[in-house]
Amino acid sequence: MISIKQYAEERGKSIQAVHQQRKRKKYKARLEGHVIEKDGVYYLDKEAVKILDSAHETTVQVVDTNTKAKIEKMEHTIENLRNRENNLLNDLNKKNTEIINLQSKIQQQTEQIAALLVENKEKTLLLEQYKGQNATQNNPQSDSESRKKGFFARLFGK
Repeated sequence: MISIKQYAEERGKSIQAVHQQRKRKKYKARLEGHVIEKDGVYYLDKEAVKILDSAHETTVQVVDTNTKAKIEKMEHTIENLRNRENNLLNDLNKKNTEIINLQSKIQQQTEQIAALLVENKEKTLLLEQYKGQNATQNNPQSDSESRKKGFFARLFGK
């Protein structure tokens, strides 16, 4: 014989839950003669313990089925998330590689532009030197001759 209090403590239930289970129509008839009251304390014999435990096992199985389905669904969701994460990481790696390649191209083009600017500057200096030499060769008039001309003649090139 075991008290309802002891039964509840061993099963991790409240005393009130055990009393409610004992009073349910489903178990009341089966428990008749197996629950004894002494001095306001209810005691369960071995048969009563089996009846109450069997009810608990049925409930646990229903919960287990539900829980198992939820776990499978969550595992499936986790697997999908892992796959998505891997795909995103692959995309990120591809984008990083593209960025590195583009940066390399930009650097090469910047170097080419710098070289072209230096070359352009050199050619501009050579052109200016050439124009300077050509101007002195084509204009043999001395400064004294240009001073002899009047203002308007020099202005209009006559």
